[in-house]
Amino acid sequence: MNLIVFMLVSMTGLALARVVTATVAGPSGSSTASAALAITIENDGFRVGSGERATFIPQVGRGWDFEGLQRAAMTHREPGARQVVLSAAPATPYELIIQTMDAVRSGPDGAALLPEVTLAPP
Repeated sequence: MNLIVFMLVSMTGLALARVVTATVAGPSGSSTASAALAITIENDGFRVGSGERATFIPQVGRGWDFEGLQRAAMTHREPGARQVVLSAAPATPYELIIQTMDAVRSGPDGAALLPEVTLAPP
């Protein structure tokens, strides 16, 4: 009887947990997605894209500009792209990484933006 109660409680706890799906880039930092948008969390803001086309979104006061990040992601992504490669400075808090992943997964209207996230080393 105790085993059944334990199993029911365990399964209920799993049903309530939120699953964050992400993949991890290989040791070289390469991703299998060639059209994936690169986003880097830096100490003072976000860098969206790479090279000369990159856009920097600075922090707003003491907070992070997730709306600006969404706008930049919509501007920089290739049509039909679903993947983003996310890297972060070494001291980046876990909560900020998750908030960034959430911000780029869906746009301001709630529609899917870049739902497939790959984590890469900085």
